Amino acid sequence: MKRHLIVIVCLLTWFCSTHAADGAELRTWTSKSGKYTVNAELLSFAEGVATLRRANGKKIAIPLDKLSKGDQIYVFVTRRLKSDVKIFTDAYLDRDYKTVVSYFPDRDIAQMGGLDQAVKRLQKELNDMRLTFMKVNDVLSISHDGNNWLAVVSTTSRLKIEGDEAVTVKMEGSLLSFSNDNGNTWRFLDGGSDAAIVDTRRLYPKLAKQMIFPQGKRIIGDMAWIKVDGEWVPDEKTIQYIKTLADENPKLQEAITQSKIFHATAQPYENAKYGFRILFPETWKVTPGVLSEFVVKAFTKDATGKMAIITIRPKSADNGVNRRITTENEMFQKFKREWVTADVKADVKMLDSGTTTIAGADAVWIKTEVKVPGVLAMISTIYHLVHAGDIFEIVAATTPNDSEWFDQHFNQFWLSIQSLEFKG
Repeated sequence: MKRHLIVIVCLLTWFCSTHAADGAELRTWTSKSGKYTVNAELLSFAEGVATLRRANGKKIAIPLDKLSKGDQIYVFVTRRLKSDVKIFTDAYLDRDYKTVVSYFPDRDIAQMGGLDQAVKRLQKELNDMRLTFMKVNDVLSISHDGNNWLAVVSTTSRLKIEGDEAVTVKMEGSLLSFSNDNGNTWRFLDGGSDAAIVDTRRLYPKLAKQMIFPQGKRIIGDMAWIKVDGEWVPDEKTIQYIKTLADENPKLQEAITQSKIFHATAQPYENAKYGFRILFPETWKVTPGVLSEFVVKAFTKDATGKMAIITIRPKSADNGVNRRITTENEMFQKFKREWVTADVKADVKMLDSGTTTIAGADAVWIKTEVKVPGVLAMISTIYHLVHAGDIFEIVAATTPNDSEWFDQHFNQFWLSIQSLEFKG
C-alpha cells in the first residue's frame, strides 16, 4: 500500500499536541485582612508556607493563614492538581494504562466503552510508542465557577516511536484539567486536541473564556510542525528537511509529487448548508446525494465496472442520533446491524480500526468487508468525526471486495479526506 508521505505526516501528528510554555500564571494575591495585594505566581507550597514569585523574579514567602480564604483555596487546589498530574504522568511512564484511564473524564471513559475497553484501546494506540520522560511544569491558567475548576498545566515529555527506525519526539505540551468537586479530584485530557478544546468550551463556557489554550509545536529530530488556523503545517526548516529526504528517497519523492499533483488538479466541492469544503480527484464524477444517504458522492469506474467511492453524510441529520464519537466496536456493531437484517443476509467483517485526525478534529475509523451473495461485495473505511457538536460520516469504499483495487485508491482516498475543512 502506498502510504509513504501520508504515514510520515500521520506519525508526526498522531500522539499529542504541544506548545511552548509561557510560564506560570500571574495573579493578584490578597492578605487575610484585605489591606494588601501583590501580583505574583505560586512557586511552591510547603510546611504551611506559600512561596510566591513576582514578575521581576523576587520571591515572597507568606504563611497560608495570612492569605485570604480565596487564595487559601487556590493554593490547596493547585497543590492537589499537581499531585494528581504527577500520578497520571507517572502511570503513563510505567505503562499503567488502567490508572491512566481512571484519570480520564467519566464521559470520555463511557464513550470508549467503559474502563476495560478504554484500557485496551489505549494499549493498542500506544503499542509502538513509549513515553520515556515526562515532567510537570507550571499551571499556566486556572479558573473556577462554584465547585467546578478548569486548569491548563504545562508538561515536558519525550516519546519514542518504534519502527524500522526508532524516532524520538520532544514535546512541550499541556494537559486540560477538570475538577467538579472543588479541586479534590482531577481528570485530564490532551491540551492540544482540538476536539477536547471544543468540548471544554461547550461544557464550561464561562470558565473557558478565562483560559489560555496555547499554540502548538512538535519537534521530531530536525523537524518542527506548528499549528496554523487549526491545521498542522511544517515550518520552513522542516520543509527543507523533507526536501532533503525526498532527494535521497525516491519513494518519498514520488509521494510528495503525488500530493502536489492532487492539490494542483483536484476539483473542489463546497457545501454551504453544512459549511464544509473538500477536494475530490480531478477525473472523478461528483454528484449531490439524498440526505438520508449522503450529501455528496464522488466516484470513479473502470471499464470492467469496478468502482471507488467517497461519500459524506452529516449523521446529526438523522433522528435520534447520539452526537458523539463512538468507539470502534460500537461503530462496527451499528454498521453490521445496517447490513444484517431479516431481508439481507450479509457477511460483515471488521478488517482494521483506529483513530486519526481530520479537519483538526479527532476521528474514529473502521475498515470493513461486506459480502451479500449475488448482490454486492465491497471494502470500505468509515470515519466518524464531530464538528460543532454534529457527527459527520465519511465513507471511502471500493467494489468489488478486491484489496488490491482498494490499495490502488488509498492515496486518493486519504488526500481527499485530509483536504476536508470546515468554515467557522
